[in-house]
Amino acid sequence: MRGYLLLLVACVSVALAAQCYYDGKRCAGVCPNNASGNHACVEYEAGRCKCVGCAFDVGYQECIGTCKSQQGNWPICVLTSNSTCACQDCGWEDISLKSCMGTCNSSQCVGTHGCECAQAREGSQCECVSEDCHYDFASDECYGYCGPAEACEYSGHGSCSCKR
Repeated sequence: MRGYLLLLVACVSVALAAQCYYDGKRCAGVCPNNASGNHACVEYEAGRCKCVGCAFDVGYQECIGTCKSQQGNWPICVLTSNSTCACQDCGWEDISLKSCMGTCNSSQCVGTHGCECAQAREGSQCECVSEDCHYDFASDECYGYCGPAEACEYSGHGSCSCKR
């Protein structure tokens, strides 16, 4: 009888250690992995936690999680609006929505010199754009590749060009 009781206590301890829970300050615990990738313990509402692949954590105010790679595409868990996250190549860096981040290394990148994550149009989402000289509305700066002895410089509202 004592052996069964010890076994029951051990099983309950393992089960509790493997779950996602709120510890009074933040989410803690371990989440299982499955075919869709690793899961993270995320605070999806104040004081409420669950295991997810990619989601906005209200406690940390950021996206948490991992994404599964697909043919030629390695997405990351990024912010797509104030509190929505998704697995994609490019998104907002934080809830200020003032800078973009991402890998932009998918097979869908069509830039001659590669692609980078930027806000290509005023009021638009972050997206993968050609790494050639361009204006990024999120950072209000010019970025990108120009030829030898040229620089990517501001040339008017929302536009940049290569200049010697």
